[in-house]
Amino acid sequence: VFIINGQQSYHIPDTKGGWCFIQPKGYKNIILGGTYLGIIVLENDGQRWFNRGYVKGFSESSRFIVQDKLEEFWISHGNKGLFKISLNHNLDSILNIKTYGKDEGLNSLFNNSVYNFDNEIILTNNDGLYKYNYANNRCDAWHELNSAIGEFVTIQKFVVESNNSFWIIINNE
Repeated sequence: VFIINGQQSYHIPDTKGGWCFIQPKGYKNIILGGTYLGIIVLENDGQRWFNRGYVKGFSESSRFIVQDKLEEFWISHGNKGLFKISLNHNLDSILNIKTYGKDEGLNSLFNNSVYNFDNEIILTNNDGLYKYNYANNRCDAWHELNSAIGEFVTIQKFVVESNNSFWIIINNE
């Protein structure tokens, strides 16, 4: 993982394979990074970013990370489903973890991705689009959008725009 600031860059030691980075709500000088080996906590001491280490209790590859309206974190794994985790105040340890798979409404565990759109958790995989249902703690198929896209479509990416709209990239198109 490298920090790029203008024309300068520097490597953050002890980081391997960064996928994505998010700034948790309410933490001005902290960034969580999804890596091949779990989630790292990066902190800015006012001069530089440094690696505080991995979040204890979670060592899954974390390609996509989003934070929901309840300030819990969602992590997608390419072939193991989705994880919802609660972190302690220091963001260095897991308080609670829940795995979402077939029993929680996902028909496929492959090519999972998670996004935050308009304060809703959106999930995509080989079987289509899903919305997280907070009331039932399940992933519900997004029938309207799945019908519009059609069957046998692989969703490659769900791109959120700043004006509450989105793009869906399908079948590498």
